[in-house]
Amino acid sequence: MTTTPPVRSPEAARKSRRPTGRRPRTPLSHRLRLYARNPVVAIGVVALVLFTYLIAAPIVSLLVDAFVVHRQDTAITQQEEGAPTSYYLWRVLVSPQAVSIFWEPLANTLLIAVSAIILALVIGGSAAWLLVRTNMWGRKWFSTALIVPYMLPAWTFALAWVTLFKNRTTGGQAGWMENLGLAIRTGSPTAACRSF
Repeated sequence: MTTTPPVRSPEAARKSRRPTGRRPRTPLSHRLRLYARNPVVAIGVVALVLFTYLIAAPIVSLLVDAFVVHRQDTAITQQEEGAPTSYYLWRVLVSPQAVSIFWEPLANTLLIAVSAIILALVIGGSAAWLLVRTNMWGRKWFSTALIVPYMLPAWTFALAWVTLFKNRTTGGQAGWMENLGLAIRTGSPTAACRSF
C-alpha cells in the first residue's frame, strides 16, 4: 500500500517557504546576550573605552583648548576667560614667534625625516640586493644581524641617541660627539654639526 503526500495549495507552499539568503530576525536582547558572552567582544569594548579615555579625550581637550581664551591670556587677547578665540592659532602660525616655535622645528623634522628615508632606502636596498643576488662572504651572518634592530626595544635606541648627542648645555656629562670635538648647532633649520 502506497501513501501519497498531501497536496498543498501553491499559496500555502509560498507562505511556508523562507526567502533565500536572509536569516530569520532574532530579538535585539537575544543578540546582546550573545555578544555579552563572547570574550572577544568584551575585550574589544574594554580596548575601545581605554582608547577613548587615553587617546581621544586628550586630543579633543587640546583641540577645544586651542580655541578658548585661558586665564593667563585675558590681558593679551582683551577677552574674558573661556571666550572663543583664534589667538593661539595666530601665535603659532603667523606671529613673530612662529618661526622659532613652529616653522623651524617643522623644517628640522621634515629635513631629518626625508634624510632618514633616503638613507634607509640606499643602505637597505643595497644590503637587500647584496644578500639576495650575490654570494658574498658572511651572508648568513648579515641576514641575522640585520634583524637585530627589530628585536631591540625603543628605549635602547633612545639611550644610544642620548649617549651620542648629550652636551653640557643640556646638563650632565658630555656625550660622545662632544668628546670627539663636534657640537650640535641649535637655532638653525639645518641643525648641522660643526667642529669646535
